[in-house]
Amino acid sequence: MRVSGTTAVRLRLWAELLLLFGAMPALIWFRWVPLPVIPAILLFAVLCLGLLLADRSFDRRLLWNGRGLWGKCRVGVLRFCVLAPLMAAALWLWRPGLLWSFVAARPGVWALVMVGYPIASVYGQEVIFRVFMFHRYAPIVPRRGAMVLLSGAAFGWAHVIFDGRAGQWPLLSVGLSAVGGWLFAETYARTRSCAACCVEHTLYGWAVWTLGLGVFFYAGPG
Repeated sequence: MRVSGTTAVRLRLWAELLLLFGAMPALIWFRWVPLPVIPAILLFAVLCLGLLLADRSFDRRLLWNGRGLWGKCRVGVLRFCVLAPLMAAALWLWRPGLLWSFVAARPGVWALVMVGYPIASVYGQEVIFRVFMFHRYAPIVPRRGAMVLLSGAAFGWAHVIFDGRAGQWPLLSVGLSAVGGWLFAETYARTRSCAACCVEHTLYGWAVWTLGLGVFFYAGPG
C-alpha cells in the first residue's frame, strides 16, 4: 500500500519525535547511551539548532525574541513569585533537612551553579523543548493546547535520566519537570519568546538548587 507524501512526512515526524523525546532519555537512563547530562543537552541543542537553521520556513528571530522582554515574561515572573514560596513550604513540611542544605554545605559550588546553570543548561533546553518542538512538530500537533502538553510531557520525561540521588526513583524529578515544562511551554505558546522562557526557567532552576531540591536533579558523583 502506497502512502501519500503528506502521510509519509507525518509518519516520519512521529517516528522522529518518539525516538528523540521518548526513547533517547530512556536509553541514557539505562546507561545504554553513556552520555553525561550537560554534554548530552548541548549536543541535542546543537542538533535541533542545525535542523531549525536548515529549515527555510523557520523564523530565526524565535531563537531569542527578547524585545519587550518584561511584557513577555511578566506573567511567568509573577507566577513564580506565588509558586516559589509554596515549593519552600512543601519541602519544609516533607523533608526539612533538605531545605537550604546545598547553600549551607557548599556555598561556593552553589554560587557557581547560579552562574553556570542558565548558560550551560537553560538556553539549550528551551531551544530543544520549546523553539524546536513547537516548530518541527506543528504539522502533526497543530493545536496549541496539545503542543503545550506535549512539550511539558517531553520535558518531564527527559528528566528520567536523573536517578534519584536522595534515595528516590526519578518520579519526583519527572513530575516537577513536567509541571515546569508545561509552564514554560504555556509562556512560549503565548509569547513566542525563547528569552521569556529562559527567564522563567532560570528562576525555577535557581529556586530548585537554592531550596535544596537539586539533589533530585543531579546525575553526577554523589
